[in-house]
Amino acid sequence: MKRVRISDVLCLLCAAVFAFACLQYRAAEAAEGPGIYTERQRAEYHVQLMEEETDGGKIDINSASAETLTLLPGIGEVRAEAIISYREAHGGFKSVDELLEIDGIGPAILEGLEEYITAEEMK
Repeated sequence: MKRVRISDVLCLLCAAVFAFACLQYRAAEAAEGPGIYTERQRAEYHVQLMEEETDGGKIDINSASAETLTLLPGIGEVRAEAIISYREAHGGFKSVDELLEIDGIGPAILEGLEEYITAEEMK
């Protein structure tokens, strides 16, 4: 029978501890989310973006960027891109009710958006 050397056991133990530490580091990194900004910095950026694109008023769905549209309740990246695609294909929105033509936007979502959006005439 072959004898196990203590140096072999220590080497395996060190490798296991190193692998565990790497996994912990990756898990902590993933929990932080993407980017280098804190949640407060992201929130401040969103407020600044809203002020720039709305002049303190409502978001114009005929000119807002996808990033700004995602700040609206119920609108994520996919719906924001759908809004932009729709307005490009149809020459803009004539009213906010036209959002109902977009897949994934129903009466409940539109109702939640109405106080935040407008459909200004395309320039």
